[in-house]
Amino acid sequence: MSNDSMAIGVTVTELSGAVLAIKTAILQSQGRAARGVNQEQLALYYGIGRFISVNTRKRNWGASVIDGISERLRVEMPGLRGFSGRNLKNMRAFYEAWNMLEPNSAVQTAELPKDGENLTLPAEIDEFVVAADNSAVHIAEIQQLKLTNLPDFPLAEFLSIGFTHHIQIIESTKTLDERLFYIRYCHDYKTHADELPAIIKNERPYDHQDKLPNNFVRTM
Repeated sequence: MSNDSMAIGVTVTELSGAVLAIKTAILQSQGRAARGVNQEQLALYYGIGRFISVNTRKRNWGASVIDGISERLRVEMPGLRGFSGRNLKNMRAFYEAWNMLEPNSAVQTAELPKDGENLTLPAEIDEFVVAADNSAVHIAEIQQLKLTNLPDFPLAEFLSIGFTHHIQIIESTKTLDERLFYIRYCHDYKTHADELPAIIKNERPYDHQDKLPNNFVRTM
């Protein structure tokens, strides 16, 4: 076992399996991206976030494990962007903020649904065996499940704003109602992600909804 593997607290085989699972999900997502780049990215990040969240609980992955996965992805997939250790942790936060939307805590990917259709966004996790370093290990595979199009949930708006917007909203709000409000706000006002924390903290439109245009308030 290498010193690097020992430092992050997992075996070489387990680390290799985790990297393989994430790489496979990335490559599959790239193949589907023509459907809609933003919603495919959100679906991918949600699924990876679930994968990391589950392993954080079940296998006690710490920050060093996540950073180790990020480094391996950088080496094995040159040119890949958006998978720093920090961003992998953001993916976990994204999943944990929204996992209550899944039937039986599951997910899937998807295109923007038409009226009456269900959303498919990634992430049920099953065990499978990966051979590496002449041994085998059970690791979690990032799969796809169906996420029902919930009544009254702003699904089109949720899928229309970028991952950075979602993270800024999660980090800057305390309640589900606030998160939903700012998702709609970003969609309707085309708010830039860099401006969002200051808007939430200083302008506080959620607390001053009586001053917003009537057509926006009616959509809430």
